[in-house]
Amino acid sequence: MPSLPPRPSVRRDVVVHGGDLQRAIDRYKRPREAWLDLSTGINPQAYPVSMPPPGIWRMLPDDHDDLAEVAAAYYGCHASAILPVAGTQAVIRALPGILAAMGSVPNAMAPESTCSPPAPLPLGDAAVATLTYGEYAPAFTAAGIRVHRFDPADPAPLDTLPDTVRYLVVVNPNNPTTDRHTVARLHRWRETLARRGGTLIVDEAFADAYACAPVDAAMDRDVAETPTDVPTHPTAPLSPPEPGCASIISKDITQDGLIVLRSVGKFFGLAGIRAGFVVASPAVCDALRGHLGAWTVAGPARHAAREALQDRPWQEAMRQTLRAQSRGLYAILVKHGFPARITPLFAWWPYAEALTLQAQLAEYGIWIRCFPAPSFQTSPSVAPDTSADRADGLTPTPSLPSVRIGLPGTDAALTRLDQALQAIGQAKRSASA
Repeated sequence: MPSLPPRPSVRRDVVVHGGDLQRAIDRYKRPREAWLDLSTGINPQAYPVSMPPPGIWRMLPDDHDDLAEVAAAYYGCHASAILPVAGTQAVIRALPGILAAMGSVPNAMAPESTCSPPAPLPLGDAAVATLTYGEYAPAFTAAGIRVHRFDPADPAPLDTLPDTVRYLVVVNPNNPTTDRHTVARLHRWRETLARRGGTLIVDEAFADAYACAPVDAAMDRDVAETPTDVPTHPTAPLSPPEPGCASIISKDITQDGLIVLRSVGKFFGLAGIRAGFVVASPAVCDALRGHLGAWTVAGPARHAAREALQDRPWQEAMRQTLRAQSRGLYAILVKHGFPARITPLFAWWPYAEALTLQAQLAEYGIWIRCFPAPSFQTSPSVAPDTSADRADGLTPTPSLPSVRIGLPGTDAALTRLDQALQAIGQAKRSASA
């Protein structure tokens, strides 16, 4: 039997994501079943989907079923503002070109034109956080749109966006830095962009894990409180799982200049079904529907998503479980000296020795995610405030590599991580003695 060709290396223009366990398997020669994969922010306790009816495997997906209505009830908006999609990845790649094409017709909030028909608006620039979900910046760049980068921990410069910026991407909560923004702040940016014919894109892939209603004013805070039942660390810029992260989705989501992306993969632990939703005006949904074509969400995926979105008791119980587990993860990390910030699904912190820690944990069969140091390629008007004494009390994102660790999911897995970090720490202390 002829030998297989070597596995191709990752191209430089391909965005690297978590969940790439095969890289660890190839590098460390450890079988898949021997690994504890903590490289993603996906819930390790997936929703228990029932077996779909047999006919679903031979029939084409029904794009006219009630999935949009089920999603609308879950998100708190009208079904006309919902577009089911096969995950949001294809949408992210398509949005810049579609928005640029739709930009020839100004939004209702844009200044009225005396010309008829209206002159096309300039292509405009995009603003994307320097450390966030990695697919957005390449998508805008591929569409010929210049990308400004901003510090996800420093929202102040976004209140005075350059006039050239027509598209702003905000991941809320941000992946991986855990930063969150209030609904009031998001609407302020949306209004600014809408007046210039622009669009605010809010990625709420991790919002489901927070125990809050779609728009819960009690949860809509700028500053989070430190938990009192876990150890503290003097340098930890803590981002606890509570208070929550309120969604910008509401019944008037059809307003100009706003697109929200939601995922069924993260909180529900169903990343493999590739299902998500675009929540936007009917015009945007129609444009995306025309671009993506028919049958984008497979029948079994529609079955799974419909079940998961309607199971409120499971959702509430899982939020409580994730809250407890994330606090347990935080306690372990702080015990070993790591100044972690947490969401209900993952922990993150800047760390100069991130790659070293990844390699050390890999020797114990634990795979984590590392991010390179962020770099700012932006105009001065959206540059971060790096001063030590910030008036708003926020800590700028350090220009360091960083680490993200997902939830272990079980007590045994958490103990395994704890013991590995303990052994790594002991070896480090012995080497420096």
